[in-house]
Amino acid sequence: MLAFFGMKQAPFTREIAPEQLFHSTSQKEAMARLEYAVQERQACMLTGEAGMGKTTMVRAFAKQLESSRTHYEYIYDSALTPKLFYREVLERFGMNGASRPTVLKRQYQTCLLDLYEQD
Repeated sequence: MLAFFGMKQAPFTREIAPEQLFHSTSQKEAMARLEYAVQERQACMLTGEAGMGKTTMVRAFAKQLESSRTHYEYIYDSALTPKLFYREVLERFGMNGASRPTVLKRQYQTCLLDLYEQD
């Protein structure tokens, strides 16, 4: 079917090559903020409406990162409660989260501080 229409790849897939991205003003600003967060060793959260290109932007940005020096986690579940968010982050870093929310939050904060101090 692709050959019939003279296409090399299927259109409208979720996997868009970074060089094929259209960078609107807001996307350029988001990329700059992501770059700033990495340079300043800060946590960063990218939010937006469904279908706005957040996943594609994060994938494109991740390809630019120096993998030996930068660790990132992409959590795509927007329905997480704070408790589940903390637990998800801790699990990504190989830790078991406590059941009490206050302890869980403290574990999350300690995890981030430990990561910050590792470099």
